[in-house]
Amino acid sequence: MFGDEGGLSQQIVFADPVVEAICLANFDYNSNGFISKAEAASVTSLGTVFKGNIEITSFNELEYFTGLTEIPANAFEGCSALESFALPSNVTAIKDLAFRNCALTNKNLILENVTTMKEGAFYGTKLRSIVLPNIVSVGGAYANGYQTFGGCPNLEYVLCGKNMTSIAPYIFSDSHSLVMIVLATTPPTFNGDSFGYSNALKSIYVPDASESAYEGTSNWNRYASIIKPISQLATDNAALYEEIEEYL
Repeated sequence: MFGDEGGLSQQIVFADPVVEAICLANFDYNSNGFISKAEAASVTSLGTVFKGNIEITSFNELEYFTGLTEIPANAFEGCSALESFALPSNVTAIKDLAFRNCALTNKNLILENVTTMKEGAFYGTKLRSIVLPNIVSVGGAYANGYQTFGGCPNLEYVLCGKNMTSIAPYIFSDSHSLVMIVLATTPPTFNGDSFGYSNALKSIYVPDASESAYEGTSNWNRYASIIKPISQLATDNAALYEEIEEYL
């Protein structure tokens, strides 16, 4: 299946030698000593070959693994030194505990094409922010006991796009002064405890025309005092507004 494939011109150069070694051990299908772009593109599941590795620090070359449509459960769980990665454009789902207890220190993640994110996906990371322009649902049945963004004390804001329809229970905990930006014109469904373990949910910004709808919808009305129109963010926090303006 894999010949020369363009030779070294198609070789992926990995910044992290530990990541390269794992990829060579699992995805060097023609045993030529390097991973080509074609080999990476043919991978349809990462499995758990990276799980628990405490040495890997970056995996931005993940973007070449274009055969992936999801990051499977536990894929990078426990990779406590992992600070950066780049998702392939075809990935639309991040499964349970996929990045649990990774570092991602003060990172601003923009996951353009992710539509589904399951329980514990980023539990215990040090993310600063996460932008999900096309997200439809966050969390799940809380079966594994880990909140999607639980244990993320550095988390400052989360943006969920216009297609959001549901937010599962208990997706936050240990967040301090968290700002939630929800761009769906119809309030997504949730049971009222989605933010229940957040120590300080500072504000919820919603589309201007939908402010009263959010304030009057069951469970959202519990947070009516901190629901604000998105236009007010420009005054409240001009720098943040500038960061997210392209998604409005």
